[in-house]
Amino acid sequence: MNSNVYKLLHLTLLLLAGVVFLPSCRQPVLTSIYPSSGPPSTLVHVTGENLEGCVIKLDAGTLNERTLEGGFFKANFFTVPDVSLGYHTVSIIRDRQSSENVFRFKVTGGTRRPAPRIDDITCRMFRVGRDGKVFMLLLVHAANIDAGAKVQIGGVQQPSWLWRAISNRPNMIASNPATLGYPIFHYGTLLCPIGNLTPGDTIRNITIRNTNGAVSINTFKYKIADNPLTLDSDGDGLTDSAEVNGVDADSDGVIDIDLRAAGAHPLHKDLFLEVDYMEGLQPAESIWRAFDSIFRNAPVLNSDGTQGIVMHVDRGQGGVGYSNGGRIPYYDYITLGDTTDCPKAVFAHLTTCAYFYTLKARHFDRKRLGIYRYCICGNYLHPGYAAGQAYRDDMIVITKETNPFLSPQQYAEISVSTFLHEFGHTLGLHHGGSDHLRFKPNYNSIMNYTFNRVGIDLNCNHRDTESYRVYTYSQGMRKSLNENCLNEADGICDNVPIDWNGNGINNETCIRAHIHEDPGNTILYDHCDWNNLTYKIGILR
Repeated sequence: MNSNVYKLLHLTLLLLAGVVFLPSCRQPVLTSIYPSSGPPSTLVHVTGENLEGCVIKLDAGTLNERTLEGGFFKANFFTVPDVSLGYHTVSIIRDRQSSENVFRFKVTGGTRRPAPRIDDITCRMFRVGRDGKVFMLLLVHAANIDAGAKVQIGGVQQPSWLWRAISNRPNMIASNPATLGYPIFHYGTLLCPIGNLTPGDTIRNITIRNTNGAVSINTFKYKIADNPLTLDSDGDGLTDSAEVNGVDADSDGVIDIDLRAAGAHPLHKDLFLEVDYMEGLQPAESIWRAFDSIFRNAPVLNSDGTQGIVMHVDRGQGGVGYSNGGRIPYYDYITLGDTTDCPKAVFAHLTTCAYFYTLKARHFDRKRLGIYRYCICGNYLHPGYAAGQAYRDDMIVITKETNPFLSPQQYAEISVSTFLHEFGHTLGLHHGGSDHLRFKPNYNSIMNYTFNRVGIDLNCNHRDTESYRVYTYSQGMRKSLNENCLNEADGICDNVPIDWNGNGINNETCIRAHIHEDPGNTILYDHCDWNNLTYKIGILR
């Protein structure tokens, strides 16, 4: 890549990040390192003052002194190398001037970080030169990358630096990571400036290589935008132009959907949902607070360097982008089939029935097509008595609770689960993640019927209800289960034994047992839901 272009990209990113990268004569100061212990390959976050131009030293001043590779800002990250167990000093040095204070990192035994896994690729600073070639910053988001990881294209190493990272400790869902199929300790973003690209082309065979030589377990490709008008920097299915300038849906020169005023940002993933509810069936506000929190805390990194997905739910609360949803007329039943599916009278007092798409045509503004997913909250779903149903970008949620033993708070919790489950279908997720296999015990997601009303399992025993009430999608960490050869003592994770064949013994090896609902014995896989969401509306799945 042209060195002048790279320098421009480098300087621009520093300015965007609010960094003034000037030489400093002030002594660097270490404020903290996190975590402060772990096995070799642990990614450590470093904070402090006057760190510009500094390098990280391990065991400075000893025969074992090492200079550690940092992230984009040099001294903000380091990865623990293969060193002896016990305490090692960490200091910051610039031109022989060392931080007055040092921290100690305790190297322990334990599970090392596995090879990285690429979860998503986005971009920023997309530029088309006079020669028609594209220059941009490629942002490669991945699990378990280290501070010196490099992007490779076709096996050729590219200039790249670790920019952002978030810990996955709160979501590990196993006290012994070694018992997981793919433990995720952290997620990070690599910056990779790249140029001389042809608009509309696809960059193929993208991988990541950690400093220990481990190459990502998967290969990615990235489709270059045809031009700035079709560019979708954050990969949320909405073009940057739409998120900045709005959408003129009917081409009359007037902006119909002002996404920026509604809170959208071209460098951060946004999802839009309109919710209409039948008279008397308004969902509790606590559902939307929970929904917002689940997506904002998702293990997803963005082109702006921040975490999570912003949910924009228009339920008629008012304001730009939030005034179309709300109350619609009441019907006893609602169906996704046509009106011939409606019952004449299942109960004497329940006789009216509506076709979902008739109501959508009546209450959903067509100008929102391609931007907002759509939900109707109703009384009873027909056919059947399910709590919800989804088809492509549309969903139904039944918000009338007929169980007299549930408190309003308990029902609100269940409703969060139902909304999240059905919304997951509109994002391309199935009951088995990428497949339709139901009740897979190792698929730790609200999409799994085992958990879809009570919350996912947090203690590796998929039947212990005391550990439930966490509503989220899977990160794909659990190991596969072969129904033709199951080891009961291993269980799902943490070596919690499970009596798969129900014979009262839980330590049998390589047994054959059918442990999911659908016919046939097979290999059951977990699925990383969060990095396989289909953001763009109208995609067949």
